[in-house]
Amino acid sequence: MPFNDLPLLPPSAEIDNDIDILKKLVSASRELASVNINVIRLPNPYTLVNTIALQEAKTSTEIENIFTTEDELCKAVTDNKSEEKAELAVKEVLRYREALWAGYRALNETKNLNLQSVLSIFRQIKNKTSGIRPPQANVVIKRGQSEPRPGEVINTHPRGASIVERLMNNLSSYLNDHKNYLTDPLIKMCVAHYQFKAIHPFQDGNGRTGRIIILIYLVQTGLLHQPVLYLQSI
Repeated sequence: MPFNDLPLLPPSAEIDNDIDILKKLVSASRELASVNINVIRLPNPYTLVNTIALQEAKTSTEIENIFTTEDELCKAVTDNKSEEKAELAVKEVLRYREALWAGYRALNETKNLNLQSVLSIFRQIKNKTSGIRPPQANVVIKRGQSEPRPGEVINTHPRGASIVERLMNNLSSYLNDHKNYLTDPLIKMCVAHYQFKAIHPFQDGNGRTGRIIILIYLVQTGLLHQPVLYLQSI
């Protein structure tokens, strides 16, 4: 059965009072501030940002079993004609990078990370015009083939008319409401990422879209000036 009882955000207030979480929060905030200061000091941060964005795109797409090489990426980036003739895996990586920058530009214009922004990121990644998966789409997570009970369904995502849209609008409100939801932005980012993956709004591309949302949200909240974090190296 689809998990249509997925709780709305915000989560229980207990998350703000968990000592272990607060200790990790202090450490993570310091590290993130250090990264941000060093990026600001660079005379031309875009060189670094573009390099890291490409690495992030490559590693992120590998999670989806899409593999390419550094040489193939560099050739495609430096030669527009090569990009047009590039293999599918290379194009997937480059689309991820473009989706990251598209999300960054959209944030500068709207100042909010809303449902339309998320749809734009997803469409750039998949090179499609489709949106949220249809109500009848049955999307499940199964155990891996190397695990005990391979192929067993372990989660069925929410499904039904307007249910996914309602959950996504709630997620957007949680991220953009800084008056009623006073949770630290880093904790909100973690909660929102979990919620996004639990909703699983698209039939494909949820992982890559979710990882870009993390970077865009860090910029939105001022914790990063540029989407420079290389998440997959952590």
